[in-house]
Amino acid sequence: MTIEGHFKLNEYSIQFPRVTKLTLKDTNIEGDSSFISDMNSIVPLTQLTDLVVKENQISLNQLRLFSNLQSLTVSNLLPLRTKTFRHNKILKLVIDDDVCDLKHIRFLLQSFPYLQSLEIGIHETQFEDILRFLFSKSINLFSLFLLNINSILFEQISIFIRNENLIKNYTIERIDGGLYLWW
Repeated sequence: MTIEGHFKLNEYSIQFPRVTKLTLKDTNIEGDSSFISDMNSIVPLTQLTDLVVKENQISLNQLRLFSNLQSLTVSNLLPLRTKTFRHNKILKLVIDDDVCDLKHIRFLLQSFPYLQSLEIGIHETQFEDILRFLFSKSINLFSLFLLNINSILFEQISIFIRNENLIKNYTIERIDGGLYLWW
């Protein structure tokens, strides 16, 4: 199900009790603190396993209401907080319009300790530190897609992984302008 644009949820009596995937695009999540909790009257939030938030930013407090999420796609980085947040069911995380640095990667692995698949953009100058951290700290991760990787950086990353011997039995490919790595 996709909800696009700004509208008041409490004005609708229609319900979608079997929806498991929800896309929120250009809605008023940030401006309306009750938007996500009001959403529960249309779609039971606890049954959602896949959430896509486009052209908006969702807060960690709002994310807590989606207790059974397994896959989360967001346009922007989740806001870093000093308070610990853990969502133990998310297995796949995609951040598709922003670039992560090492501090964000640390936060993501702390917040989502059971991640198996991660799709992110990274700073070109930090790829070594980020890959070292991911391979040493994440015990569940087995799939990584790095967005917007040119052929030169692809070669540098390939050589780095091979020379550092950080992972064994892996496959690396360049797909759709990105680097796909699984092990």
